[in-house]
Amino acid sequence: MALRAPLHNCTQGEHRQERARQNDLVRMSVITAQVIAGNADMYRDGLEPLNVLWFTEGGSRPSWYLERASLLDRFEQSGPEDGGVGPAAPVTLVPEQPETILEDGLLLLVARGIADASVVTQAEDLLPELLESTFVDLGLGKHNPDDLVELRDLSADCETGCQLTVILFQGFTLYEQLPVLERYPFNLEVCTPTYSRQKTPWHPETIGYGSIDTRPPIVNPWEDPQP
Repeated sequence: MALRAPLHNCTQGEHRQERARQNDLVRMSVITAQVIAGNADMYRDGLEPLNVLWFTEGGSRPSWYLERASLLDRFEQSGPEDGGVGPAAPVTLVPEQPETILEDGLLLLVARGIADASVVTQAEDLLPELLESTFVDLGLGKHNPDDLVELRDLSADCETGCQLTVILFQGFTLYEQLPVLERYPFNLEVCTPTYSRQKTPWHPETIGYGSIDTRPPIVNPWEDPQP
């Protein structure tokens, strides 16, 4: 999948306005989820990160923040066969509505991180802002809902061998939307808390749940199942 050159159509004043809107969203926000997209290793667990999505809530509005994985900057730049290395500058996206938070985050990832050709082509016609801006607000009511549905469906049909690791913290916003991940072609891992221990000035007694000894099942996915 070919790399897509970033678009830079913003004036300097527009860029400052976008940065100000990004800062307003992040202020007073907390991170409640992270999505790491990259290349899986054929012989080992783990992945080479290419893009990272952060989900923030608690500020003015919930939003996604997409950036190129900084780890890549320590190595030689990846080639076109890697499926893209992410945006030149971080991108903030405000979802259309609470029910589409996860799908809208994945749309941003597929369009600006993976740069899937079919999604990019349709977005150029239906939603050029998704490809050009560092601040995309799908919740303003100025976008055609049918266009957004079409782009989400295309992103779920993207052609990629990308590895996706979805990490949910203690926030509960995205838990009910996890089944939508079944529609996407990614190799997939979903990580949720198995152990938590918290103490705050308002709750001085430690509150915890789960077991720190929890381990995933030991399964070799490439091993033939036993009869």
